[in-house]
Amino acid sequence: MNQPITIWFNRGLSSLADLIPTIRASQQEGESFRFLVTHPDENTRVRNVADVFEREPKPQSVGEYISWCLDVVERHDVKVLFAGSYAPYIHEAALLFARRGCAVISAGGHSIQALLKDKGKLYGVVPEGMVPMPWFTTVRDAGSFVQAVASANSEDLVCFKPTQGLGGQGFHVISKNGEQHFSPWNGELLSISLEGALSELCGQPQGFPDVMVMQYLDGQETSVDCFATNGVLHAAIARVKAYDAVDELLADAPDLIEYCRSLTALLTLEGLYNVQFKLGAGKQYLLEINGRMAGGLHYGVPSGVNLAYWAIRMAIRTAGAEDIPVPKTGIRVPRVVRVPGAAPVQLGQ
Repeated sequence: MNQPITIWFNRGLSSLADLIPTIRASQQEGESFRFLVTHPDENTRVRNVADVFEREPKPQSVGEYISWCLDVVERHDVKVLFAGSYAPYIHEAALLFARRGCAVISAGGHSIQALLKDKGKLYGVVPEGMVPMPWFTTVRDAGSFVQAVASANSEDLVCFKPTQGLGGQGFHVISKNGEQHFSPWNGELLSISLEGALSELCGQPQGFPDVMVMQYLDGQETSVDCFATNGVLHAAIARVKAYDAVDELLADAPDLIEYCRSLTALLTLEGLYNVQFKLGAGKQYLLEINGRMAGGLHYGVPSGVNLAYWAIRMAIRTAGAEDIPVPKTGIRVPRVVRVPGAAPVQLGQ
C-alpha cells in the first residue's frame, strides 16, 4: 500500500477545522492524504481534525520561521503546504520548499499581498472597464475628506473606510439628515455625521489616516472563491452571502466569474483566494480581494468542487485543470445564523 501524502496547514483560520474533513471526504479510490496541522495554541480546534499536530514556535525572525518550516517539511515528508501564517515569506521561499519536494499554495508574495490589502491602490490598478467599480477617492487630510464627500452625487449615499483594515473595521456611512444605517451582519450602527467622522479621523493617535471615500453599496454581497495557478483561473464558486439567513446560495454568476478571471490574469494571482462583489442600484461592483482562502471556503463543497482538494491534486500532479468538474449552482448551503431571531433574507431563485 502506498504511503499517504502529507498535506500541511500551518497556522491559519479556525475554519480549517471545517475544511479539512471535506478534503478527506473528497479523496478518491487509491488516494490517501495525511493532514499535518501546526499552531502555537495546543488547544486550537483545528487540532481535532489533524492526523498529526505540532506546536509552532515563537520565532525571533522570519528567517528562523522559514528554517523551522523547511525542517518540518523534511521531518514529515510534506508534499503540499497551504501557507497561512507568514504566507508572503513562504511564497517567496517556494523554491527552497520545491527543492525538498514540497509545493506551496499561496496567493502571492509581499508585493501582491500589500496591493490587495490597500483597497485604494488595488482600485487604482484595475483598468477602467475591466470590472465595475464604485466611484471612490483616496484622501489623506480633513480638507480633502470634506471636499470628497461634497463632490459625491446627491442621490448616492457616501461611506468611508481605511485603505487598509480587517473586515469592517473603521467603516461608516455618512448620515444625511440624521437617518441611520445598520450593518446587516450584526446590527451594528454604521451611520455617522460628517462632523463626527472628522472628529474620529482627526483624533487618530497617528494622525489622519489614508481613507477611501466611496459610493455606499446597499445590496447583497457575493463572495467568489477562486483557485488559480500563475494567473490562470481554473475554478470559481460564487456564494451569495445571506446576512441574517441560515444558508448561502451557490449562485450561477458567470459575469462575476469572468471578472475574477480578468483580475486573476491582471494580478497574476494563484492558489486559493477570494474576490468579493456587492450589489448597488442593480449592478455588481468589485468590493475587495482577499489574498487567502475564505473562512467559508467549505460552504462551496456541495457544488461538487472542493477547491482545496483540486489544489492538492494539481500540486502533486495527479490531475490537471481539465479534470476539475464544473461547479453545480442553485444549491442552498446551511450555515450558522449570525443574528439570533432575525428573519431569513431572500437569496434569489
